[in-house]
Amino acid sequence: MKPPQFDGKSSWVNYLRQFEAAARANGWSLAEKATALTLALRGDATDILQTLSLEEQDDYHQLVKHLEMRYGQSHLEHVYHSQLKNRYQKSNESLQEFEADIARLVRLAYSSTPENVMERLAVQAFLDGLRDVETRQALTLARPSKLVDALARALEFEAATESCRGQATIRKMEEDVEEGTCNEAEIRRVAKEILDKRPIQRWNGAKTNGAYRSSVYETTVYEQRQTPASIVMGRELRLPCDLMFGCTPGDDVAGEDYVSTLRQRMDNIHERVRSNIQSASDRMKETYDINANDGRYQPGNQVWLYNPQRRRGLSPKLQSSWEGPYEVVTRINDVVYRIQKLPRGKPKVVHFNRLAPFAGNNDEQAEARVRHVSPPDSELSFEEFMLLHSNGQKNHGNARRTT
Repeated sequence: MKPPQFDGKSSWVNYLRQFEAAARANGWSLAEKATALTLALRGDATDILQTLSLEEQDDYHQLVKHLEMRYGQSHLEHVYHSQLKNRYQKSNESLQEFEADIARLVRLAYSSTPENVMERLAVQAFLDGLRDVETRQALTLARPSKLVDALARALEFEAATESCRGQATIRKMEEDVEEGTCNEAEIRRVAKEILDKRPIQRWNGAKTNGAYRSSVYETTVYEQRQTPASIVMGRELRLPCDLMFGCTPGDDVAGEDYVSTLRQRMDNIHERVRSNIQSASDRMKETYDINANDGRYQPGNQVWLYNPQRRRGLSPKLQSSWEGPYEVVTRINDVVYRIQKLPRGKPKVVHFNRLAPFAGNNDEQAEARVRHVSPPDSELSFEEFMLLHSNGQKNHGNARRTT
């Protein structure tokens, strides 16, 4: 029996099993197996012969060891462990494809493990990676011992689920036409049971979410007062007060054209809500543009920079949020400028919303004009000083009357 050829592109583990089967059928010795394996190498696999001596080439175990090191997968077990741990069924993957990949990864990750232990590991990995929760629960209760049994049970459960799908009936609420009530006594009884089983303190989170989803907002108004719950689910929430006091007149009841009517109503609501959101966005932009600065600063203009800072020991009311003056160095684009503090500050790149025109005089050489008041002569007596002061006040009053 002629052994198959190996070119290094196919699986080395599978090829070695085929070669060993051919060697047993032909009754080869170790030397004959080494010669046959050498002659079976093709393509890139023949490059390994250049790294072996004649003694190693004639030794079957050494030849298999070098081929295993280059083309084998025993040194990648930790990689397959990680792949098996993170392997989950994909959305478009069938159960058969998922089971075949799990079996492959288990044999690669636990090649030296006994067969019974390997089966248990494969079954557990198959259960943990199933996408459907109900199928996983059914297989957990079935307790399959082999991976093939787990696949068979999963296929049976999937077939049963598909056959039962679409047969669910919609229960129609019977309404008392004469009195206009929805079995008020029964609703009160159910509401009382719910409130007795669930204490009020557990409804804190539900109260917050329910209040948000059952409130009407500006963007959700369409013909009638709509809420986020009606936009998402097509109906209003049933709050505890509805259970206590009965159904609201005019509530929708499931019927033959319920699905088409619900879909049409939700499409209309979504279209109107999108229009309201766009209108609200336009109004916000108009409001923002009213107070927005056009930012038309040219290089060389002097500006203030808005840079609020909190200084220790000083009241925030006495601190200025503006610093400067700065000089516009470059206009990078319509809203970004590069400025520099006079006279030789470090350049900064800021948004034009933080700038304001500087209209003062920045001449540092100008002298401050301060009125100098000479102190009173220390040689004057108190009477002379009061007389001099009173004459000054009179002269000041006469000047005001003259003007």
